[in-house]
Amino acid sequence: MVDEFDDPSRFIVGEVFGPSDLLREHCGPSGEGLNLVFLFKSLRTPFRARAFRDLVDEFESAFLEPLHPTYVFGNHDRPRQTGRLGNDLARARLLATFQMTVRGVPVIYYGDELGLSHHEMPRDAARDPLADRIRFIPKFMLPTLRRCGILTNRDECRSPMPWHGGAQNG
Repeated sequence: MVDEFDDPSRFIVGEVFGPSDLLREHCGPSGEGLNLVFLFKSLRTPFRARAFRDLVDEFESAFLEPLHPTYVFGNHDRPRQTGRLGNDLARARLLATFQMTVRGVPVIYYGDELGLSHHEMPRDAARDPLADRIRFIPKFMLPTLRRCGILTNRDECRSPMPWHGGAQNG
């Protein structure tokens, strides 16, 4: 159906889940399917050289030319990448360098390029429907869940992009 609208040409990215070889199938044998798929495994990759080498090996094996792997280290459903890196800006810069130089398509969640950290927000201020559905989780468990990459209030990583360093970031 997308091919019917080829002027201007279209670019389709799939938010699909599963192992890399299954995700590759969504792109078609020669790239006639989705143009890209988000490879969310990179969100869970530990910040260790061996883990990144294994990730690159897996993605390169599954997404041979003309296909391209995607490197996703942040999104609207996970804690900010800077927080997952212990708020270490040197690590964040190293991760950005890796993401921008490895073969593939870098997918950058807004604010990660600035090193934005996680914005803690009281659950009572949340507008995220997920936060409403899981209010039964005791507050003392929330920091532990966040460290494990589980957000009970996704609004915390969806805070507005700062426009300047003044009050309320503009």
